[in-house]
Amino acid sequence: MPRWAGGRRIRAMPGPTRASITRLLLPLAASVIVLAGVKQAAGILNPLLLALFILLVLVPMLRWLRERGLPGWLAVTTVASFVLLVGAVGVTYTVVTAKEISDKLPEYKDQLAERQETVENWLEEQGVDVAALKEDNNLDGNDALQFAVDFALGMASTLTSTVLMGVVLVYLLAESAGYSKRFHRAIGEQAPFHRALEDFARDLGKFMNLRAWLGLIAAIFDAILLWALGVDFAVFWGVLSFAMSFIPNVGFIIALVPPTVLAFIEFGVVKSLVVLGGYIAINSGIDYIVAPRMLGRGLNLSPLVTFLAVVFWAWILGAPGAFLALPLTLAIKKLVLEQFEETRWIAAVIGTDDGARPAALEPAGEAPADAAG
Repeated sequence: MPRWAGGRRIRAMPGPTRASITRLLLPLAASVIVLAGVKQAAGILNPLLLALFILLVLVPMLRWLRERGLPGWLAVTTVASFVLLVGAVGVTYTVVTAKEISDKLPEYKDQLAERQETVENWLEEQGVDVAALKEDNNLDGNDALQFAVDFALGMASTLTSTVLMGVVLVYLLAESAGYSKRFHRAIGEQAPFHRALEDFARDLGKFMNLRAWLGLIAAIFDAILLWALGVDFAVFWGVLSFAMSFIPNVGFIIALVPPTVLAFIEFGVVKSLVVLGGYIAINSGIDYIVAPRMLGRGLNLSPLVTFLAVVFWAWILGAPGAFLALPLTLAIKKLVLEQFEETRWIAAVIGTDDGARPAALEPAGEAPADAAG
């Protein structure tokens, strides 16, 4: 029976129908199947996705060379040669440094045992039952050191798996102009998806290029700090800091732990605290003072979504997923969720409050992929 209030008929809200539930469940089921396939094919997909990610960072360089009058083929050759040279030097340096760290690991374990004994003696003087504490919590400094070193070397190993990625990147650079023209002809330059793809590629490329420069500045200052304090492998930890700058939120913590632990092992509590404070000051200054002025309001993704994206994509793709979390999440938001009326509310929820475009990004214009053409 109809319900009335104040002389007006109250219309009951329609409940969920079988059709509406089906429209909701089918995309969810399809997404689960696709993600399961992506997880299984991570070993093949990671080099391709990382190559696409690097390509977006290199687009401004390609455009700059073209604007200086270089033909497309020469601009692509120059950029590809630069990338391969940097990759070869980086891989060689990482492999050599990893071998040196492994060779010094027994020495670090002995030093850690001495530091641990000093700390335990101090705690016992304060009335703490160290033996009971270690037994209850299964504390072992060597295990912590081994974990920190293995984690750092594991991330470095991920970065050195660049042979296939380098080959894919060279092909992408060489074919970027042709793919762009064929794509334009296939769907038309005025198609909504084409404009969304241009916006996505331009915004992400601009953002990542600036993020790379900021990460490089922070890494240089981090390395100088460690070198001045006498911490071993200062340049290597600087390289790790640069790489981790592409991982939102948690990348800084990952880059901070190994040099702080190593400073404690080599020099004790005071210098490890100096490293900790110096890293926080350097990276916080760049992230909270310099970056907002250069990057505007970012890429319209909420901090919570960014953090969860890192965890999710690292689970799906492994360690490379942490680097790809931001591009992949933004691609889903821009190219999928914002393109359909039924899912635009999801795009709004995972974005920032005002949805404003980044102030540092250019207005719509030429697609990044045309830079090589």
